[in-house]
Amino acid sequence: GVNSCKITGDKNDLQDSACYYADACLITGDSNILEYSCFDVGATGPSAPTTCTITGKYNHLYYGSCVGTSTCGITGDSNKLLQNSCKATSACTISGGSNYIYDGACSANNACAITGSANQIFQNSCNQPQACSIQSGASSNIIRTNACTNTQACLIGANNNVINSGSCNGGLVACSISTASNTIQGSSCQGANACKIATVGNTIGMASCLGGSACYANNVGGGSCVGYKACYVAYDVGNGSCNGDYACAKTTDGTAAGDGVCNAVSACYGM
Repeated sequence: GVNSCKITGDKNDLQDSACYYADACLITGDSNILEYSCFDVGATGPSAPTTCTITGKYNHLYYGSCVGTSTCGITGDSNKLLQNSCKATSACTISGGSNYIYDGACSANNACAITGSANQIFQNSCNQPQACSIQSGASSNIIRTNACTNTQACLIGANNNVINSGSCNGGLVACSISTASNTIQGSSCQGANACKIATVGNTIGMASCLGGSACYANNVGGGSCVGYKACYVAYDVGNGSCNGDYACAKTTDGTAAGDGVCNAVSACYGM
């Protein structure tokens, strides 16, 4: 029932539908394993309670564990969420560091609100609107392998994060980056206003920004900015270069250039 599993010790193994109900698993110990466990089958919606509050370290959640609204409040470090775990609205609030999210875990609206550092999200995880909100101070996170693919999927407000391998390919403002030294590669951030980048020092590689108001950007490289308002406010660009529509658009410093250069349709407009 409610508050059914309060786990303060270490190395416990919950299997076969253990701990079913609201606030089912309060886990403060380390190195626990949850399999098919900790489901919120009670209230749903914004006021529903949290199913798995995890403050310990090195816990592993497997096989669809912790499924319910606001299911995984993770403040501990080095936890692993796998195999469709934590699938609910605001499912994974991650303030700890070095956590891993795999195999379709945390797939719901606002699923991954990340304030900790050095977390990794991959293998089709966090694929819902605003799924990956990497907030101020959360640096050195890695989003890869088709993760975080939806509208406003990657709202990045911290430095030194990496987005690669087809990730963040949602619609409107797929990658809103307000900080420096982030890396986007692997055909990522495809969609209208796909790469809204407000600072210098970011790197966008391979197929690049592609559509809509692609790249309010700098340090692009790869296939480059491709279409409509391509590069908008272009600083460095490079490699394939600005490509089409308002290629390079209205630049403010006159430096949009490098390699293939501005290509077609209003190429280098505003330079």
